[in-house]
Amino acid sequence: MKLFYFILAFILLCASESKAQQTYTPITTQKAFIGYRFHTNGQKNLSPQEVIALLRTNPDAHALAQKARANKVFIDILGGAGGLMVGYPLGAAMANGEPDWTLASVGAGLILASVPFTIKYNKKIKEAVDTYNAGSPAAQTQNSSTSLYIGSTHHGVGFTLAF
Repeated sequence: MKLFYFILAFILLCASESKAQQTYTPITTQKAFIGYRFHTNGQKNLSPQEVIALLRTNPDAHALAQKARANKVFIDILGGAGGLMVGYPLGAAMANGEPDWTLASVGAGLILASVPFTIKYNKKIKEAVDTYNAGSPAAQTQNSSTSLYIGSTHHGVGFTLAF
């Protein structure tokens, strides 16, 4: 008899529909020297990868984050190459070698070329976070309007609540 109840309980648990609420974590932004710092619950600093992972729950915000990520690739390439081209002659100068200042000036130009991409990246990622926060359940309830009407219904006269 115990086996029968165990099997019945197992079948009912497997056949039942599972429901879960999606947790929403708001992202707060803080202006930094260059760009923004992102936090959740006012505590944890988020990396760009963590921000994009959180933004995946909102399709509009995720699309903006993907555009920002494309700019980040150019920033990394130009900034990294420029930093190497500036750092190599500086290292040679510090080691009493013969530095190639032409290489350093080309590197400085590459670093300066990455600045517009940095500005565009910061704007896009901030816009994506704002879109994500605007799509939050709390923001949706603040923006929704409810109206109470008195009038005819399917069952006669009554109240109608419209969202």
